[in-house]
Amino acid sequence: MTASSDILLLLAIGAMLPLITSFPVSLNNTWTDPCLELGDTPPDTVSMLGMMESLTEDAQNLYKRAEELMKFYTTVQKDESQPRVTPSYVNYLEKEKFANFPADNEYNSDNLTLVLLNHYKQMSRVAIFCQDAIQIEKTYSHTTNAQGHLDRLTNVLTSMLCHLDLALKTTGYMVSTFEDSNELLDDDAKTLRNKDHHDLYEYIIFKETYKFASALLAKYSNITKGMGSDKKE
Repeated sequence: MTASSDILLLLAIGAMLPLITSFPVSLNNTWTDPCLELGDTPPDTVSMLGMMESLTEDAQNLYKRAEELMKFYTTVQKDESQPRVTPSYVNYLEKEKFANFPADNEYNSDNLTLVLLNHYKQMSRVAIFCQDAIQIEKTYSHTTNAQGHLDRLTNVLTSMLCHLDLALKTTGYMVSTFEDSNELLDDDAKTLRNKDHHDLYEYIIFKETYKFASALLAKYSNITKGMGSDKKE
């Protein structure tokens, strides 16, 4: 890398830093350091290819967990007379999303560090919304039917943020600022965060997480394949 390209990279990162987030301050303060939650983290000697393989697996797991939750909300569960989100609502909510939820994860850059920084920001926002949905579900639901699904979602969110953090450290960058969840949860989101509408609120979040994870999985798979091809040459 030349001196001029170093300067351009630093300028680009500097421009993004106000937007970059670590895991949001949450009800569980240890989540501000997601790797602290994991008992088995990759050692410092893992290559970037190894990190990308872990992130690809995380994206696949996030996709599966979100898909499970969508199915949970749209099928009749034990002790319930109808799905929490009926077919008519599923169709109505298909195009609904919250303003601050990531629209997609695409970031056009050939520099992997910048891509990972952007993904860290986007994943932090996904985590904020999912964390809020989990808390709202626990507050208003009188059954524990969703608990296993929510626990698995929490685990994969923590794993992905930890691996993103480690991957960034591998490139020499550390994210140290935190997103304010109160600023992300806009008025449209807050109107559904109540006893009567929380199922719809949670479903929208998990639906959009599913879409986000699908795009992220494709992105990471392509990056990993590219790294594997470069290694063989």
